[in-house]
Amino acid sequence: MSESFMEKVTCPYCHIQHEFKKWILIDTGSDPDLYDEVRSGETFKFVCPSCTSTYDMNYPFAYHEPENRLFIMYANNSEDYEKARRILSGEVPSEQEAINEILGRQGYKKRLVYGREEFYEKLLLFDRGLDDGVMEIVKLIYGENLAKTQKEDLFAAVRYEKDDEKEDGVFFLMKEGQRVGKVNIDEKIYDWVISNYFDRIIENISDTFIVNFFWARNVVQGRQQ
Repeated sequence: MSESFMEKVTCPYCHIQHEFKKWILIDTGSDPDLYDEVRSGETFKFVCPSCTSTYDMNYPFAYHEPENRLFIMYANNSEDYEKARRILSGEVPSEQEAINEILGRQGYKKRLVYGREEFYEKLLLFDRGLDDGVMEIVKLIYGENLAKTQKEDLFAAVRYEKDDEKEDGVFFLMKEGQRVGKVNIDEKIYDWVISNYFDRIIENISDTFIVNFFWARNVVQGRQQ
């Protein structure tokens, strides 16, 4: 079941205080409307009743999609990231019993993400039935190959997102939070990663909850040794 609380927030535009619902646990099983509202960003949008200005509220929360056995803990700063890491690793229990109960379930994908970009990337991958471990290795391969052809440091990260012009997923080259390029994805590379790294992916992903660039690099380097 979803858990939330009301908090007084000050509108950054008119400076008048109003209450805003903050989510501790978003559960799409008990609140199915939240499935689409999370993806549209509506869940995190504060609309000021006084001046009608909108403001994105960025705060830590847990996301549970029981129908797909998916659980994600979201952090937007290093302190909350470390707190979530300790909860997911079992070092400390969560203050919410519902979260502890979910963490005790078997057969779940459990992930820890930092920032909205990574959160929405995970949702898009899982919505499309793609393996995030495989895709992190694909991103690593694309990023390294592109970096070899660049004379300057034109991008800092590769992000999987839905193309604005079509429904297909593409890789956006990111720098300082901005899109600086776009690369279409060759599905053959995805299949190649599965065939060449499947054993190491299974070995490294079963007990982990942090699946990102650094995880992918460790998997690839481990296979090369």
